[in-house]
Amino acid sequence: MIKLHEKNMTRIKFVINYPKTVKKYFLSNFLEIEYDKNITKIPNSILFVPAVSSIITVAWATGVNIFVEELDETFLNSLKKVKTIFQRWYPQFSHSSDIYAKTVTHNKFGGDRYLLLFTGGIDSLTSFIRYRNRRPELVRVWGTDIPIYEDYLLRKDKERIISFATREGVDVNFIKTNVQLLFNYYSLYKDFKISDWWGSVSHGLTLLGLTAPLTVLKKIKTVIIASTHTKDFKEPWGSHPLIDSNIRWADVRVVHDGYELSRHEKIRYYIVRHQQYLPYLKVCNYSRRNYNCGYCEKCLRTIIALLLEGIDPKYIRSAFDVKINEDFFNYVKNCFLKGKIHMGKDETFMWTDIQKHIPESIQTDMQALEEFFVWLKGFNLSEYKMRKMENFLWELSLILFKKESFREIIRRLPRAVIQILKKRLLYYIL
Repeated sequence: MIKLHEKNMTRIKFVINYPKTVKKYFLSNFLEIEYDKNITKIPNSILFVPAVSSIITVAWATGVNIFVEELDETFLNSLKKVKTIFQRWYPQFSHSSDIYAKTVTHNKFGGDRYLLLFTGGIDSLTSFIRYRNRRPELVRVWGTDIPIYEDYLLRKDKERIISFATREGVDVNFIKTNVQLLFNYYSLYKDFKISDWWGSVSHGLTLLGLTAPLTVLKKIKTVIIASTHTKDFKEPWGSHPLIDSNIRWADVRVVHDGYELSRHEKIRYYIVRHQQYLPYLKVCNYSRRNYNCGYCEKCLRTIIALLLEGIDPKYIRSAFDVKINEDFFNYVKNCFLKGKIHMGKDETFMWTDIQKHIPESIQTDMQALEEFFVWLKGFNLSEYKMRKMENFLWELSLILFKKESFREIIRRLPRAVIQILKKRLLYYIL
């Protein structure tokens, strides 16, 4: 049962009462969501949408029913459609759960504006470019990629996005939530064999549900969520046209944007033509002093793709704190050859996409760059194997990265270890 425990001008807190049979899947029974707008006039039928969307996938997996005081009728019906997709993708789930609302409300708010889930990464930047004539409002969710306790990172991220929104003349909204701290992902993996629950199962539903109160406040008709993959990615994924496009509440619809474009094609056809956005690019979750560390897997992948499309290294420096020289390319090779990088099916798909776009010959003034692309084109990603200890030490060094004082490194060390173990625990144990 989900109960509204506390509500003030900007914050809602739900208590989740679950049976003992599923206790092992939860680390907390409180879901907290904080908006930067006054939500006191939002009807409860909409306020319960973020709570239900945050736990519904665990309910489907375990077969536990959800009880709420009130819920939007359109949202309730849309979940029935989404559930059929999960039944096909995840036959190991129970799928016997139902949602029971004491009051089911039919809502219609008559909005006509657009809202874009925005991080500043390749996907959401591309979607902004595609929809910027519609002047979409931006919404940034914290607590899913940047931990809510990282005040410094949150402050830097806020400054970056506000600067971008000001430049483009659009409004921006911020949401902070503890949803990633609710679940015991190891127990979910152990019983359902899904190592990346957030990525593979829940993130589309959760992120979209969190925006529901804002759509009422801002008269939003369409919520845009940028695609991650294309139809060539054959694995189940938590944000997919079959999921996102079926999610509705009130008279609000969702658009899963850019599914026809791979990540590299987004760079080739949109980012290259709008290099003024490179200083705002944010793909990294490690860096403390800059938007992107330049050395983690996502940074490396993005830098290599930008270089492949001929973007001048000096412009890349505006987004990544790294010198593009022979040492950098040796570093990338070393990460692969020593098994430092975690390469799940998602990451392998992305690097393979880059390989497919490497031409037979590259004309450039940088010999090291030419040699690197020859090497990368011939590297067999299907035979790559991560070495657990190499990966652990590498990720630890990224979190405690350069330019920190010794005192700061010692202060951050315990939390850094915990952060990595929570993120990669399954890979280190199994």
